[in-house]
Amino acid sequence: VPAYTNLVTMVGRSYITFDNLQFTGANGNCFDMSSSTNHITIQNCDIDFTGVNAINTTSSESSITISACTINHSNNNAVYTSAATTTITGCTISNSGQIAGLGGSTSEDYIGVFSIGNTSTITYNTIKNSGYNAVEFRGTTSGDASVVNYNYIDTFCNRKDDGAGIYTWNDAASPP
Repeated sequence: VPAYTNLVTMVGRSYITFDNLQFTGANGNCFDMSSSTNHITIQNCDIDFTGVNAINTTSSESSITISACTINHSNNNAVYTSAATTTITGCTISNSGQIAGLGGSTSEDYIGVFSIGNTSTITYNTIKNSGYNAVEFRGTTSGDASVVNYNYIDTFCNRKDDGAGIYTWNDAASPP
């Protein structure tokens, strides 16, 4: 039984790399980053059984890189990031948002990869069994330069509907 809400909490930290680590069980998020956390790299890590999101950012981080990680059994999203520059590559993400009622209740929940940022690069990932969208990305300003390609996606929208394997939209209130 997990004893901690978040396994790694970072506030105002920069230039940190997590490499070749295994994380199992969190009541909340495995990684919870906020308030000017910049240039964080998570690579070659295994993250399994998170109560909310495996990797969660909630503020204006400048750069997050997630590469060659295996993320499995997140009750909500595998990755939720709002960093200005997000790179997610070579990851295997499975079973995100698979238990109805354990994830959140908004349109930003039950997703494999959710990225809000001006420059998102989401490539060469395998994403299987997402309760809603497998990948959702949105820009925040005009001139956004996001790239989503070469991903293998298998099974999505098996808990919520009106989504897609790769999903984006133009916010009418403040279009990018």
